[in-house]
Amino acid sequence: MPAFLGCRGKGDIMKKVFVLGCLLILLSASTLVIGCGGSGSSADDETSVKEVALEFAHALTEVDAEAVLEIVREEDKGEVDAEAAEKEKEEMGDDIPDADYKAGNVEIDGDSATVDVTIETGGETTTETIHLVKQDGEWKINLDKTFSEVGGE
Repeated sequence: MPAFLGCRGKGDIMKKVFVLGCLLILLSASTLVIGCGGSGSSADDETSVKEVALEFAHALTEVDAEAVLEIVREEDKGEVDAEAAEKEKEEMGDDIPDADYKAGNVEIDGDSATVDVTIETGGETTTETIHLVKQDGEWKINLDKTFSEVGGE
């Protein structure tokens, strides 16, 4: 987990790429969810869950705390440190890697969901499970559950 999301140690590049990419994905997906609304159908939910998860992965890759704040659960917003994110982004400079993101398996159980997101960067591929919950009709990232599985934390 990146420092700006409450992580105290430095992780490997794939974790940073995943976390940073997820931040950006969050902003795009929340815009789509808010703009399009939702009919409550499972197809709409599956599409929304994938979009939010991909937005999250992209936002993490780009170290975009503002984007992350748009798509995390209300109770997780205190875990996002925009100041630390800005500092981390400055330290990375032009070293933010290009990455490709793919949403895979989606499981929805009422107001909870998971989606497997595969991130490919620098010839390396990793797949992480993103946990989401529905709050006020919108899918939001559950940081606690998501990062409890990333890196075995």
